[in-house]
Amino acid sequence: KNFLKNKIKSILPLPNDMPNWKVLLKERHKFFFKKHNKKKILIATSSGGHKVATSFESLLGVSLSLKGSNVEFLLCNKILTGCIMTTDTNTNEQELLEEKRTDICHACFDIGNKTFKKTGLKIHYLGDFISQKDLALIDQRVKNTSIKDIKNCNIEGANIGEQTIANVLRYYAIGDLSLEKNSELVIKKYFKSALITEKAIKSLLEQEKYDVIVLNHGIYIPQGIIAEIAKSKKINFVTWTTGSRKNTFIFSHNDIYNKDIAKEDNLNWESLNINKIEKKIDGYLQSKILGTEDWQYQNNEISLEAHEYLASKKIDLSKPTIGLTSNVIWDAQLHYDHTIFNNMVEWILKTINYFISRKDLNLIIRVHPTEVNSDRPAKQKVKDEILKHYNVLPDNILIIDSNDPISTYAVLDFCNTILIYGTKLGVEFAARGVPIIVAGEAVIRNKGFSIEPSSEKEYFDVLKSLPLKNKMNGKQTESAKKFAYHYYFRRMLEINSIENIPFNFPPFKIKSNFLDILSKKDDKNLELICNSIISGDKFF
Repeated sequence: KNFLKNKIKSILPLPNDMPNWKVLLKERHKFFFKKHNKKKILIATSSGGHKVATSFESLLGVSLSLKGSNVEFLLCNKILTGCIMTTDTNTNEQELLEEKRTDICHACFDIGNKTFKKTGLKIHYLGDFISQKDLALIDQRVKNTSIKDIKNCNIEGANIGEQTIANVLRYYAIGDLSLEKNSELVIKKYFKSALITEKAIKSLLEQEKYDVIVLNHGIYIPQGIIAEIAKSKKINFVTWTTGSRKNTFIFSHNDIYNKDIAKEDNLNWESLNINKIEKKIDGYLQSKILGTEDWQYQNNEISLEAHEYLASKKIDLSKPTIGLTSNVIWDAQLHYDHTIFNNMVEWILKTINYFISRKDLNLIIRVHPTEVNSDRPAKQKVKDEILKHYNVLPDNILIIDSNDPISTYAVLDFCNTILIYGTKLGVEFAARGVPIIVAGEAVIRNKGFSIEPSSEKEYFDVLKSLPLKNKMNGKQTESAKKFAYHYYFRRMLEINSIENIPFNFPPFKIKSNFLDILSKKDDKNLELICNSIISGDKFF
């Protein structure tokens, strides 16, 4: 029955929300494209069912090909049971442990395969680069490897274990695997997928020599494993993710974007002329309150009446108020060099413990709305973790939960200082002149305008100085605005070849006159991206 159902699905036409390259390229003979130096490029989409990735990477692949490069795609052909696409909402534990290919697995392959075939470009399939003997050896290795050794697994410089654990956290949407009784069995299955990816990619790279590998995300399985192997073999790779602004994407060379931006040279933005950019960045930051210039995935109503809201929660606004903004607990749990706490939850709990004795201050904890308003709602929630340790909080501490419609921006406007772990809100409020204390790996780290304690002791010494008597000085605020402009308008590249479709997934479609746009080089940022993938130059 399932075989017949999947066979029928495989012959159905491409979904309407995916680009039909047979139609888009129908008249390419009418257009001229100047050829670049020919490069061999692997676009390792892998997860074809990720519609944003498949749509955008098909655009990249076609563009690079028309400009003269030899472009090939890579797809998983149902060889992996545990991957970035697998979650406990679409594949339950039993199905995962029995290695059943669920609907998500079949749909994932079909969408990617149908989309890429219409481009006319070569497609490699992950399963073609691994033998039954390889699989038997991998099964034996998984069986004989302890959970501790899985977590620490590093093969020839590729950090396999870290990517495995990060993906299992994503599968469950939690940050603490001890909360799930079968998590060790699930870790083993994801470890198997990681090893399959590692073996298959190395086999592919023995047969084919690529100048560049292009990857969405650059973390999890299989993309994170591919990035790790490329790094270990010193093969140039490019990662990308969607930006905040509509129709924008962030690109990085040889690293994931948040690590790349956190460590990039400040000379990239310090010389910007504030008089030329201030009005634009101020206007965009104001638009963030309602999100009118950003991608829109859901239509969520918000309230801006923060004063009334805080009064209704019995917050004494005659006291200075400190804000604390969280991230989603499970998201992108990789190693970062500058974190001073073991994890975000520990940071929050220790910070609360400190503020319990600071009756002279309010602490407002704003839980990140994407904890519930996203395609992967968290099962382990910040408020629940807090209430496990504190049944009752004092009057000076307020938790605003992720599903609360009050505007984060309106609330944080009341704050003397904001504490962050890794959220991008640090970029926005520093540019508003609000002092930011960074406890984790945030993109504003090392930029010169945030407070960055290097140890727990130093962190709490900084808290003892609160409330701060002054906001950021003019020079610091100017620097923060320059970086915000760099981050939102230079690192986030707006693509003119796509048309925004709010509340849809993917939230865009490729314009029907794409060939005309590309031939005339009217999409400046697409030109920049293609050139930078080929040359290795900066993506701005």
